[in-house]
Amino acid sequence: MALDQTKLEKLLLKNGTEKKVVKFFQGASEADRKTIAGFCAKNFKKRVKEDRENWDSDDFDADNDLLSPALYAAYGACTLKQIGTSWDSWLDGDLFCELLLDRKPGWINQWAEVICKQLRVRSFVDLRRMIRAGICEKPQTDNYTRLMISGLSYGQKPQILKLIKKDPDLLKEDIWRIFEVPYVMHHENLIGYLDNDWIKTLAALTKEKKLDRKRVFESCFSATNMGFNRSQVTMFFTLHDLLKPTPKEQQAMFDSYCGLLDSSIPPVVKFGFETLQKLDTKSPQDELKLCDALSATMRSPTKSMLKSTMTWLAKLIKRNEKCRETACMAAVQGLLHEKSDVQTDVLKFLQKHAGQPSPELLDEIDRIGSTTSASVKKAIAKWTKELAQSDSRGDSSSTGKKAKSTTAKSKTDTSKAAKTVASNSKSVTSESLAEAIKLGRKMTKKIAPLVGMPELLSAVKKRELVIPSVAFDGTELARLWNREPVSPIKTLEEFVDVAARGMENGDLVEDGERVIEAVSRLKVFGDEKKLKVVDPVIKHALKRLKRYGSSFEPFNGVGISDDVVPLIIAWATDAPYELYKPDRPPGLGGFMALRMSATLTRLMERTPLELVALPTHSDGWIDPLVLVKRLKKIKNEKHMLNYDQVLALLRLAPENRGKALKAAKDIPGEFAQAFRYACGEQTKKIGKSYYLWIAAARARNPFDDDLLVAKKFPDHGADAGLAAKYDLRRANRKKKSRWDELTTFYAEGSVRPRYDREKEKDWGESPYADYLVPTALIHEDDWHSNNFWDTKPYEDKLILYAASVWPQARESFFLITYKPIVNLQPLFDTNTPLLEVGTWALVRALGGNWPAEKAMGIDVAIATIEDGRWDSKKAGRMLALEITYANRYAKSLPEVAAVSPLHAFQICQSLISMLAAKPPELPSSFGGLLEVIYELLEELQISVENESAIEFLSSLKGSSKAAKAARKILGFEVEDQLERESNLDSIYDLAIRGRLGTERRLAGK
Repeated sequence: MALDQTKLEKLLLKNGTEKKVVKFFQGASEADRKTIAGFCAKNFKKRVKEDRENWDSDDFDADNDLLSPALYAAYGACTLKQIGTSWDSWLDGDLFCELLLDRKPGWINQWAEVICKQLRVRSFVDLRRMIRAGICEKPQTDNYTRLMISGLSYGQKPQILKLIKKDPDLLKEDIWRIFEVPYVMHHENLIGYLDNDWIKTLAALTKEKKLDRKRVFESCFSATNMGFNRSQVTMFFTLHDLLKPTPKEQQAMFDSYCGLLDSSIPPVVKFGFETLQKLDTKSPQDELKLCDALSATMRSPTKSMLKSTMTWLAKLIKRNEKCRETACMAAVQGLLHEKSDVQTDVLKFLQKHAGQPSPELLDEIDRIGSTTSASVKKAIAKWTKELAQSDSRGDSSSTGKKAKSTTAKSKTDTSKAAKTVASNSKSVTSESLAEAIKLGRKMTKKIAPLVGMPELLSAVKKRELVIPSVAFDGTELARLWNREPVSPIKTLEEFVDVAARGMENGDLVEDGERVIEAVSRLKVFGDEKKLKVVDPVIKHALKRLKRYGSSFEPFNGVGISDDVVPLIIAWATDAPYELYKPDRPPGLGGFMALRMSATLTRLMERTPLELVALPTHSDGWIDPLVLVKRLKKIKNEKHMLNYDQVLALLRLAPENRGKALKAAKDIPGEFAQAFRYACGEQTKKIGKSYYLWIAAARARNPFDDDLLVAKKFPDHGADAGLAAKYDLRRANRKKKSRWDELTTFYAEGSVRPRYDREKEKDWGESPYADYLVPTALIHEDDWHSNNFWDTKPYEDKLILYAASVWPQARESFFLITYKPIVNLQPLFDTNTPLLEVGTWALVRALGGNWPAEKAMGIDVAIATIEDGRWDSKKAGRMLALEITYANRYAKSLPEVAAVSPLHAFQICQSLISMLAAKPPELPSSFGGLLEVIYELLEELQISVENESAIEFLSSLKGSSKAAKAARKILGFEVEDQLERESNLDSIYDLAIRGRLGTERRLAGK
C-alpha cells in the first residue's frame, strides 16, 4: 500500500492527531514506509529543535505541541538510529504498542536492549507486550529483572499481583531471578528494589501454590550470597516469616539456618541465630552441630552477639558434656575481636569451661592468642603455664611439699629463663642504641637543633618517658630539591597538549598555571597560521562552554580547570565574556577568581601582560633566582598584575634567597623592592602598595610579626603584618548538633577587618572587591557563614589549587579545608612542619568517618612519628578537643601504635596528654579509649606519671566502663623491669634513627 506523504504532512501540522498518524501507517509494508522515512526523520528533528528552543519562552503553547505526532510518524517509518533511543517514553503506551505490533520493526530487539541498558522503568510493560506477541526476544540481562521489579510496581497504586496473573509466563523463570539480582542506583532512583508490596505478592503467589514453596525458602537463603544489601536481605527474611514455616519445614532447613551464621551481613547472622535458638528451644538440636556452627558467630564484630553466643555455648555444654571441646574450640574464635574487654570475657569463658584442654585446643588458643591485646596475651600465657604445671602435678603421685617444691622450681626456672632472654634482648638493643647515640652526637650543629636531637639525647640519658618533637617551622630548610621542576610552555603544539589536560583535570594545578602564563606571552590573535595550530584546543574550550551551558561558572574560585576555559577563548578569539563581579566578600577562592578576571580583561583589551607567578617547582614553589631572571625581563612594571605579584612573593622558596638578594640589587620598581625585602633585605623604607609589602612580610617570615609592615599598614587582619595566632575550640557541646568554633586571635592593637552588611549591598562595587591579601582573606568571615563557598575552598579540585597559594605556611590552609582526604597530603613532606592547626587537621582525619580519610590520617601519623614531627602534647590537646569521636580513635590509634614500639609509645603519651588536658565531655565510648591506654601501658611496661592525667583519672567514679578502665590504669604496676628497659632502648633507638633520616632529607641529600 503506497503511503500518501501529502496526507501525512497535513496530519503532522495539527495537534492531537496521534491516533490518526498510527492509523495512517497500519498495514503498510517496510518498503512503503521507507519511501517517506526521510521526510518523517526531517520533520521529527525540526520539531525537536523547536521544542528545545521554545519550551521556556513566553510564546510557547503547550496545547499546540507538534512533537508528539512527529514522534509517532518517526516510529512508524524511520530506523531506530534516525529516531534516537529515548523518545518512546514520551508516548502513550497503548498507542505506541499498537504501532509497533503492526509494524514489527527489525530493530525491535535493539530497542529492547536499549530499554534494559538505560533502565527505562516505564517501558517494561510495553516490552512485555512485545515479548508475549512474539515480535521481540526476551533480553538475557540482569537489568531486565530489575526492570520487571520496578516496572510492575510503577505508579502510585502498584497492582503487582494482578499484573503478574495477566502475564503468567513471568512465573516460569523470570520471577526466580528476583532472588539473584540486586538493585542498582540509576539517576538517583533505586531500580530493582524489592519493597513490601513485592514481598506480599511473592507470599500470596506461594500460598496460592503458583510458586513452589520449598524453592521459595531455598531462594531466600541463597539470596544472602547474591550481593544484596542489608535492607534487601531483610526483605527475604520477611518473606520467610510471612510464609510461617512449619516445625517440620524448619527442621529440614536446619543446615540452611546454620549456614546463615557465616554471613558477613549482620542482619543475616542475627536472623539465623535467633531462628536456631527458637528451633532449639522447641526441639533440642544436635549439640555438636550447633557448637560447630556457632564458631562463626564468635567471629562477629558485635559484642552483644558474642555474649549471646557464649551464653548459648555454656547451656549446650551443660546439656551435653560431650560437646565441651567443640564449644570451647568455637569460643576461641572470639579472641580475634578487636576489643580487649571482649577478649577478656572469652578467656574467662575458656578458663571456666575448657577443663584440661586438648593439645588441639591449646594450639588454637596459642595461635589466635598471639594476636590479642597485651594484657590478654599475658593472661593467656599465665593460664597455659598454670595448666602445664597442673598437668605435671597430675601425672605425679607425690603431693604436698614435693608438688610445691616442683612448682617453686618451675617458677624459678621460668624466671631465670625470662631474665636471660630479657638480658640478651637488652644487650642487643643497647648495642644498637649506643651506635645510634654516637651517630646522633655527630649530627651537624646546624641541623641538630632543628630535629630536636640535643633534647632527645638528654631524654635518653635521663631515661625520661618523653620523645621531644622536631623544632623547625620549614623556613630554615631546602624545599626544592625533591620537587618536580615546572617549565614554561615553549611552543604552540605543547600549549595544545597542556591546555587540553588542564581543562579536564583540576588536580593538574601546575598545568593550569602554565596555561595562564602562556596566554600572556604567546600571541596568536589575528595570526591565521598560529590559530590553525591551536584550533583543536579552542574548539575544546568552546565545546566545554556549550556542554555546561549556563551552569558553567568560571571565575568563582572553584578550580583552575574551569577558570582557564574563558582565558583560552579570549586569548585567540573575539568572543566576549562577562567579567567576574563578586556578589560576596572575596575570600581565598575570590582572590583567585579576581586574579583570573584581571588576566581575562588584559587579554580581551589586547594590552601588554607579563606574569611572574608561574611555579618553578611542583606544589607552587618558586626559586628566588628564577624570579630574579623574570624581573630583569620585565619591560614595564605596569604590565604586571598586582594579584600575580602577590602570588609570586608568597610562593618564594626558602633557599637561594641570599643569592637572589644580591642578583636583584639594581632592579628598579616597587615590586623588586618588596622582593628584596622578602629575601631578607634590612630596610626601614616601606613602599605604598600594602598588598606587596604584606605579601613580602609573610614570605620573609610567615610565623612571626613584622612590626615594620604592621605599623605602616595596620588593621589588615591576621597573617598580614601580624602573624595569625589560633585558638581552637569546640562549641555547643550539650546539643545534638555540633560545630567547630575556630577563633583567630590577633596581637594587641590590631583590628580585624569586617564587612558592613547593611551598607555594602553590591560587593562588586565595594573596596573589598580589589582586596589583594589572600593570607588575610583566608581568615575572613566565620567558619559556618553564608559565604563559606567563596571564602573557603569547597571542592576537591580547588583544594590543591588553594594549597599552592602559600606553600611555605599552610596552617591557614589546614584550617579552611574541611576535607582532610586531600589537605593532609603536604604533611607527607618531611620538611613541612606539623604545627598547631596541622596537628588538629591530622587528629580530625584519624577520627574521620570516611575510610579514605581515616586511612590517610593513619599513614600521615605513622610518617610524622617516624621522622619526629609528631608532638604528643599537641596531639593530646587536639584529641581532647575532638573527644566526641572517642570510638573512632579507639580503632584508628591502635593501628598506628602497632607499627613499632616508638609508635606505640607516642600514641600512649598522646592519650595521656589528652587526659592531662581534661576533656570537657566524656562520650559513652570514652571507656574504650581508656582501654587502649591500658593495653599500651601493658605492652610497653610503663605507667602514667603525668600528675594532671592521674588527677583526671581519679575523678572518674562509679561503675561505668570509663571508671573501671581508669581504676585499671591507676592500679597498673610495671611487672617486668627488664622488659621496660628493653622497650625504652628500642623506642630511643628508633627515635634517634628517625631523626638521622630526617637530617638527610632536610639537607636535601
